[in-house]
Amino acid sequence: MNQHPLARSNRAGAAPQSGIVRMMRKLPIIGRFIDEQRGVAAVEFALVAPIMVTAYLGSVDLTQAVMVDRKVSVMTSSIGDLVAQSEEITTPEINNIFDIASALMSPYDPSSIKLRVSSLEITDAKDGDKRKAKVQWSDGKNQSAYAKDTILPVPESIAVNATTVIFTEASYTFTPLFGQIVTSSINFEESYYHVPRASDAVERK
Repeated sequence: MNQHPLARSNRAGAAPQSGIVRMMRKLPIIGRFIDEQRGVAAVEFALVAPIMVTAYLGSVDLTQAVMVDRKVSVMTSSIGDLVAQSEEITTPEINNIFDIASALMSPYDPSSIKLRVSSLEITDAKDGDKRKAKVQWSDGKNQSAYAKDTILPVPESIAVNATTVIFTEASYTFTPLFGQIVTSSINFEESYYHVPRASDAVERK
């Protein structure tokens, strides 16, 4: 029994074709264009490639941002710990410690580092749920040092076990390389308190 060609194609799993498509297939140029499959992969790639490239470049910037944030945290803690191990510290030693900060941020641009190290004397006065502390001395890299006797708050959990603390503050401005997902600069900031180890206070010479 003879069957219509369209019926045979339906049983084989092919999608039924509309009358317009069948009519267009009869036109020589349009018919060849409809049946052509060789350019499908190239067209799909052209549509997907921009999205894939954007996602890749964005992931690079995000990864770099996370690494910078981690380095700023490690740098701040390490600098404060170095100062807290000393009984006294001189200007050349402070400058050497600031140089160490640049090394700790490698391979990122050290010119964006802002760093400040201060010795704070704990007082009995309160500032809300924190204790007031007076600046004994302060040094800064790419930012101003605190004036002597400036009052700063210190968490009670730290102040209760110390007469002085080394207060280290750092910030770093991260500029994305590609700017696809992270579209603007990010300023990472960290601060740490360290209780002096060798004496009650680190003297500034």
